[in-house]
Amino acid sequence: MTDELELLITGRQFRKMCEREYETIRKRYDLRKVELDMLYFLDCSKEARTAGDIAQIRQVSKAHISTAVENLVKKGLLETREDSKDRRRILLELTGQGKVVVEEVGLARRRMSQVVYRGITEEEKAVMQQAAKRMLQNMQEEIERSPERRM
Repeated sequence: MTDELELLITGRQFRKMCEREYETIRKRYDLRKVELDMLYFLDCSKEARTAGDIAQIRQVSKAHISTAVENLVKKGLLETREDSKDRRRILLELTGQGKVVVEEVGLARRRMSQVVYRGITEEEKAVMQQAAKRMLQNMQEEIERSPERRM
């Protein structure tokens, strides 16, 4: 594997760029990284509406998510309510102020996308996205294979 491909797959440079872009937003609203990620995730995901859903999909501990929910509710960025079909489920909803934060994150993500795709044609993007999708599938299949079958 080439160094460039390995760097791209691990995402180190992308994470550094994200941290730099999000730092201003995090400071403005006094948010931790997990809280900012959670707000954006809730805005993008229509099926994950509970803390448990987010913990499972994002592979983050439930304790981190619970703490983030409490903080976001206190800051007025998130509201909780009982699921009308199942009272045991607590649904999470962005408030108007939460949506303002997410809009800022969306602007930052669009800026980052412009940087990443600078000089790349639409055809090259399509090929990259197709290759990345296949690579992720390959890695997931390997992770799911039993250890005995790998030898």
